[in-house]
Amino acid sequence: MGLAGSKPRNVLSHPPTAGHDKAYALVTGATSGIGRSLAVELCRRGLNVIVHGRDPVRLDALIKDLREQYPSRDIRGLVLDAATAFTASGETGQEAWNALFSITDLNLKILVNNVGIGHNPTKDFITFTEQTPAQITQLIQVNISFMTFLTYALLPTLQRNATTNSPSFVMNSGSLAELGLPWVSVYSGTKGYITAFSKALDTELKGEGKHVEVISALIGDTDSDGHKVGTSLFTPSSDNMASMILDSAAGTGAVARVPYWGHLIQLWLCKLQPYRLLQKGMIYNVTGLREKNGLVAKKQA
Repeated sequence: MGLAGSKPRNVLSHPPTAGHDKAYALVTGATSGIGRSLAVELCRRGLNVIVHGRDPVRLDALIKDLREQYPSRDIRGLVLDAATAFTASGETGQEAWNALFSITDLNLKILVNNVGIGHNPTKDFITFTEQTPAQITQLIQVNISFMTFLTYALLPTLQRNATTNSPSFVMNSGSLAELGLPWVSVYSGTKGYITAFSKALDTELKGEGKHVEVISALIGDTDSDGHKVGTSLFTPSSDNMASMILDSAAGTGAVARVPYWGHLIQLWLCKLQPYRLLQKGMIYNVTGLREKNGLVAKKQA
């Protein structure tokens, strides 16, 4: 489901027309990690940016920083707690919908569904039944429900602002964990949902003749301020990852795309194996991490 021709690349690859009527991008989970890097990179590419976060203090600091770096951009904030927004009852649900009203009047061209609960290898590799119902509910709410309802709310705006030569984008943060990583089964399941949802919605929009590209960026290990693992051949920095995500979205390809070549090699090697062999490899690798971090007793040789 790639983009045809060169003009559709403009919103991501070339500075839009100057002024506050130019294109906007909304980035969720923008106060740290890849989300922050995406916000910076979108500003660098000439877009106005709406940054989302749950902590107003951190969000204000980010907005101030972006305005200092890019004074010609219109930078706005959206404060919502992804763990509680769009819930079926209470003030929180209505407040979430109300917060989006001002966005629907803008020339919103890009929605980046980046926010999500990841996994910390030092504490999160636990069995499915060791997770509490509250933990499972939070994972599903943040990783699935929030991005689904946000897309639902803003898709009409994205469709309105799209044309044949200048499509809008819904960019969802997937993960190589969708392969089925053990001891983070719910997390892996949420990432599988993101890719399946992206494929189905993109196909539906194509069938309806809408000019909105839906992309699931399959991301592997990335070094960031909230996930300090160091950069390596297979682990890019969050800044590099953000640039590659946007470059990948601007080009042609399948709905599910692997922006970084190192992660693509990892995925290719995983899919090359018979599934039972892949399972054994995942069990071996994750068990090693669990033992290293004291989550399970080391087996005696």
